[in-house]
Amino acid sequence: MVFPMNINRHSFLRCPLLAVAVALVGLVLLPRIVGADVDTPVTEVYTWTAPTEGTAVAYYMVQIMVNDVDIVTLDPVFSEEVSVVMQYGNKYRVRVAGVDAAGHRGPYSPWSIPYTPELDPPDF
Repeated sequence: MVFPMNINRHSFLRCPLLAVAVALVGLVLLPRIVGADVDTPVTEVYTWTAPTEGTAVAYYMVQIMVNDVDIVTLDPVFSEEVSVVMQYGNKYRVRVAGVDAAGHRGPYSPWSIPYTPELDPPDF
C-alpha cells in the first residue's frame, strides 16, 4: 500500500501589488493580508512526502473539503504538491492518497489542519 504523510501548506497571495509567501510546516499560521480585496483569490500550495515503503506511487488522488461539507476530488496529481485556489472566509482541508501503477489506491492521509484565508481591514 502507498501512504503519503506530512501534508504541508505554503501560501501565495495573487494580488497585482502584493505577493506574500509564507511556508507553513505543520504549524497553524494564519497569514493576514492587509489591503487585499475579498474577491482576490489566495493560492495555497500543499506538499507532502512520498512514501518510502510499499509499492511505488504512480500518482496521487487529492481531495479538498470546503467548509466541512463539500468534498472535491481532483484529477490525478503526478507530483508531491498541488495548488488550491481559495476564497476568503471559506475553511479548507486537504488529504491525499497514493495510487500505484496497477491502480491500487492506498488509504487517504488524515485531513490537513483547517485553513481559512482571512483579511485584515486596511489602515486609513
